[in-house]
Amino acid sequence: MTRIVLAEPNFILRQALQKLLHELGAEVVAVKTAEEAAQTLATSSGLLLVDGSLAIEQHAFERFQHLQDLQVILVSWGRQGLASWAKRIGALGIIDLTGEEADVRNALARVAQGESPGWPAVENSPDLTRRELYVLLGIAGGRSNREMAEELSLSIKTIDSHRAAVLRRIGARNNADATRFAIRSGLVPLH
Repeated sequence: MTRIVLAEPNFILRQALQKLLHELGAEVVAVKTAEEAAQTLATSSGLLLVDGSLAIEQHAFERFQHLQDLQVILVSWGRQGLASWAKRIGALGIIDLTGEEADVRNALARVAQGESPGWPAVENSPDLTRRELYVLLGIAGGRSNREMAEELSLSIKTIDSHRAAVLRRIGARNNADATRFAIRSGLVPLH
């Protein structure tokens, strides 16, 4: 039986995924935060199934670096911009919850068996670093360079350099263009 640590901040989604994975034969420990997932994985092994935005916003992978042989799979809501980043950090795949029901169920079934769910088709996805992706999400979320610098313990000048790189890579002229890009790419939801 595959042991899965599910890190998902949304209660309803966490419960639904836990139930589906359990029905598919997996042992599931469901937690709300990256910190709880890291604590759980520190005491016993398992596959980490983590929400894509949680992984970025809570710097989850910095918490998991000390864990050896960690297998990670991201769960996303059509966030195409995560694919190149996820591959770079060594994730086994992404489950896109906006896909067809059969595709999502098949991906979850593969995960329940300890296999990779694969990678969704990604078109025109910029190759952003983890920090650049964080800055793009910060821009789209209305955070200032100062706020992001404090969150990451970096200088404002470093954040501004990341911002410039993001704008260049996605072909944006300003923060409004970057925000539109993030929304169109599914990196941030429209409320």
